[in-house]
Amino acid sequence: AVAGALGGLGSSIIGWMTVAFVMDGEVNLATLGKDYPMLAGNLLALCASAMICVVVSCIQPQDFDWEVLRSESEKLLLEADPNARLPDDDSDDSQAGMDRVRGWTFRTAIGLTVLLIIIWPLLTLPEDPFSKSYFGWWVAVAFIWAHVAAFIAVIFPIWEVRHV
Repeated sequence: AVAGALGGLGSSIIGWMTVAFVMDGEVNLATLGKDYPMLAGNLLALCASAMICVVVSCIQPQDFDWEVLRSESEKLLLEADPNARLPDDDSDDSQAGMDRVRGWTFRTAIGLTVLLIIIWPLLTLPEDPFSKSYFGWWVAVAFIWAHVAAFIAVIFPIWEVRHV
């Protein structure tokens, strides 16, 4: 992970400056601030670090034995604690309940990924360039999205534990 982070940082800086130099023949504040050099740097930061992590993990796998973690954590459980073990029934706190929530989480994540990465940007295509009213609509939707997300991430969990 450290190699990926440092490799991604180094490759992004090199790519950012290289694209600025190749496009304009010099590296300065004005050329570094252009779209294509910044795009190259950002893409390299994201992609190179991920590729480095995968390659290093494939070359030097850790082969962690998860049973070691399970057996060591069993020693730390307090038997009197009702939350020490998952119940065997079909409640939300059981293994079956956790599996149901896991499936719902994956489906929701895939749906939001499609919405935010494919559908939301496609909505920009009818207006090129943005008119003032279309941009206002775009900003309003973004603000509504942010407020709903803040409610779900902050207020809703507090509301859920109000009786605990």
